[in-house]
Amino acid sequence: MVFQDLRLFPHLSARENIFLIPTQNGAVPPMEEMADRLGMNAFLDQKVFTLSHGQRQRIAIIRALSKPFQLLLLDEPFSHLDEVNQAEASILIQEITERNDASLILSSLGAVPPLNFDHQYSL
Repeated sequence: MVFQDLRLFPHLSARENIFLIPTQNGAVPPMEEMADRLGMNAFLDQKVFTLSHGQRQRIAIIRALSKPFQLLLLDEPFSHLDEVNQAEASILIQEITERNDASLILSSLGAVPPLNFDHQYSL
């Protein structure tokens, strides 16, 4: 789950926040690859309190995707990301959700980058 308030520990590094739960998802690329795709590799060893809100948001997304899941809940996951980062995060979320054969529930008050799942339902 990615909460709207992100729920990261500010005194820990981005990497430490990602690995808080030791169980890793075997259906995802390595954490460094996901961080690279979201432009976060250079920030993995920085304390979270030094990161921008958009950078924190990308770390929260990586953390959620790194854990095994059958249902992924995302509350405003793109709210502090520019269009390029929204698109990259959207592609990564879709790929990993499909690899997990999982469901996705996403809430957003703003525009959401297109997700191309076989089955989509909007409320």
